[in-house]
Amino acid sequence: MAQEKKKVLAVFDFDHTIIDDNSDTWVLKLAPGGQAPDWLRQTYRNGHWTEYMENVFKYLHDNGTMSDEILDVMGKIPYTAKMQNVLKYIGSNSAKFDCIVISDSNTVFIETILKAGGVKHAVNNTFTNPAHFDKSNCLHVKPFHKHACKSCPVNMCKKTILLEYIGTQAQDGVVYDKVVYVGDGGNDLCPCKELSGSDIVMPRRGYRLMKKIEKLSKSSLRAKVVSWESGSEVDDRDRNMATDKKKVLAVFDFDRTIIDCNSDDWVAALCPGGEPPRELWDRYRQGFFMEAVQDLLKLLHDSGVSSQDILDVMTKAPYTDGMKDVLQFIGKNSDVFDCVVMSGTNELFLEAAFKADGVDREVIGKIYTNYGHIDDKGRMHVKSYHNRLCSCSVDICKGTLLPEYIKEQAQKGVTYTKVVFVGDGVNDFCPCKGLGPSDVVMPRKGYKLMEKIEETERSPGNKLKAKIIPWERGLDVLAVLEGFL
Repeated sequence: MAQEKKKVLAVFDFDHTIIDDNSDTWVLKLAPGGQAPDWLRQTYRNGHWTEYMENVFKYLHDNGTMSDEILDVMGKIPYTAKMQNVLKYIGSNSAKFDCIVISDSNTVFIETILKAGGVKHAVNNTFTNPAHFDKSNCLHVKPFHKHACKSCPVNMCKKTILLEYIGTQAQDGVVYDKVVYVGDGGNDLCPCKELSGSDIVMPRRGYRLMKKIEKLSKSSLRAKVVSWESGSEVDDRDRNMATDKKKVLAVFDFDRTIIDCNSDDWVAALCPGGEPPRELWDRYRQGFFMEAVQDLLKLLHDSGVSSQDILDVMTKAPYTDGMKDVLQFIGKNSDVFDCVVMSGTNELFLEAAFKADGVDREVIGKIYTNYGHIDDKGRMHVKSYHNRLCSCSVDICKGTLLPEYIKEQAQKGVTYTKVVFVGDGVNDFCPCKGLGPSDVVMPRKGYKLMEKIEETERSPGNKLKAKIIPWERGLDVLAVLEGFL
């Protein structure tokens, strides 16, 4: 397989988005009197627009309209202000962008209009109802496909088209790290509901898509919503994504930071009697975390506790008050923030906890934690991420991981103007030592990181360079992040 390419996928509706009118009603300029007669309009059945347009084309043909007249009038339809600039910019930056059109219009109209506007080259693929002229110059149109979606018109489900396209591209080695969906119509909502927290929905102000989004609950749409009126607003968004990205990096510990407990303690409650043997947990308190957890998992397995039981209990781990709101905020503002978790727990516990209601796993760009797997006998195992790399921890050194991640991102064109480190444990101090005056360290009040910082504050030579902002609840963290917008 060819080397994987990461790009931005720009998805456009056509009518009232790329063009500033409806191509299907525009063609009626060629009808006697410039409009459809009442009897023709009455042939429309709700959800069967393509069937209606077939009737319109037959009516035009019966009244002497020729193919060249249709092509000529379609070439004169107005583009939405500055939208040609948007498409030309995308076309000239094809290494960064792919562009597709998903429309309930038809192939003849869209190809004619894109060609007349000098932007056909910018569109990689067009998904619309197939149309053709027959030998008598009558235009015919057929539904794009059959589908099972109950929310969409019978001829087209844009969600199905979008997901199939992304899947096909992935098989060809093209992966989209962001989808930008630009539309206006009610049938654009279905695909938008499938987008992730890293994606952007751009509904046109005053149109049905915008009105439908305004009625949705917050949890119904994960993508960030950026409304628009002129193509210049879409153009600005695209240009920002094509240049080197300058963002804020939010780094979180997990135990007692994102969740309001220690995940190892939480799982240990599954032991017979509700707690592990004292000698096992004494080794844990002495810093031999992974060794003790490995023994804990063996004890649980031997006691009849399944790996699924452990994962189920982790999905119920309590989140710190307000921390789900913090993660949702980061997801909604993914053009400003990247998010990383660095934790001394393990990937099995952590991934299970991220399945909790109200949490979008995709908000977390990368997770650094100790390894975990389940063997063929159903027993869970854990293994250290690092091997005594630093005196800060025997299992994982966050002070090594953070600069490595920042360097990797810089090579991808992403630079961070600020790092915000949110944590609680003493091993969070190591990465904080490497932060600069423009960065922020947020230690949780009453926990070991806060104590360590207070201790170093009494030794001028050991003071952290970053700004210190203690926190107690997730809302304290949210207030700081909101200040960067």
